[in-house]
Amino acid sequence: MAVFSPEDGDHLDFQVLAAGGVSLYFQHEVLAEDLAALAIESYEIVQFDEEALDSVEGFHFEARLKLGFPETYEPTVASLRDALSKMSISESGGMALILPGIERIAAEDRNGLQEILDVIFELSHRFMLTGRRFLALLQSDDPELELGTLGARPIPWNSRESEGWTRGL
Repeated sequence: MAVFSPEDGDHLDFQVLAAGGVSLYFQHEVLAEDLAALAIESYEIVQFDEEALDSVEGFHFEARLKLGFPETYEPTVASLRDALSKMSISESGGMALILPGIERIAAEDRNGLQEILDVIFELSHRFMLTGRRFLALLQSDDPELELGTLGARPIPWNSRESEGWTRGL
């Protein structure tokens, strides 16, 4: 089953997902309008607390709290990937994470933020393969914030040759 139809190209979620599942916002009004559009499309909106997003650790605390991660959740990228990949996302809408004031994490730990966004990017794509929509809308009060690229990763070996010994190494 396709996640979108050919007529959906002008929908907000199509545009965000086509660009990688992560979108950056400056104006609060524009973000609010887009959140309203996603709500109409039956998205579950998960709003993180801006005051808590002052560090990577704050992000992990909010993620555990807002997304209902288990007590065993550790504030690591691997644990985030594992917990997010197990989330239940409706096929009739989707889920949108709202991360306000993202420039604060970027100033505190840009590499840590990049790792978090890479996980969201990866899982957004993975969820789409199973007909589910998962995206993140980042809000910044810094109109010049540049967060770099997402998804720059090496081409993996196929599953039957992923181990070196299968290629004679």
